[in-house]
Amino acid sequence: MVSNRRNSGRKRTREFEPNKFGLLLAETRRNTTTLSQVDLARRLHLADSSVSNYESGASFPSKSIAEELGRELKTDLMPAWYEVKAERQKNRKPKTSESPLTVRILPPNIKTAIRAALGAEGYSTADSEKVERLVAKHLSTIRRHKQRGPRKKKE
Repeated sequence: MVSNRRNSGRKRTREFEPNKFGLLLAETRRNTTTLSQVDLARRLHLADSSVSNYESGASFPSKSIAEELGRELKTDLMPAWYEVKAERQKNRKPKTSESPLTVRILPPNIKTAIRAALGAEGYSTADSEKVERLVAKHLSTIRRHKQRGPRKKKE
């Protein structure tokens, strides 16, 4: 369990579920060396709490740090690292480039025209939605530039 202090002085705790990489790291460190978490972190020039966070699942190391941990412990941690990385990617929410305001900017008559034109050409609804997002994005950029006025020429 990790505790964080907020500005208000309240103590907030979060629980982390150890992942396969963290469990393997902890087991390997305990069984193959006499290094403490702090000693291992210092050998790799990391913050003292880094190894603890990796083992508990509070954070996940970069590929280069995972490789350095494996070299220092003389074991291959990378299969576990790749497995956890893939699982994290699978569970990650997809990033959406659109904001709710961007979609609302596009007038309904333009949306209808885009859908009709693309539908006539045999494109799917998903394709027309992508085009709508792009048009809305560009319209908002054009409006923003109009508000700023013409660019001043560099002399």
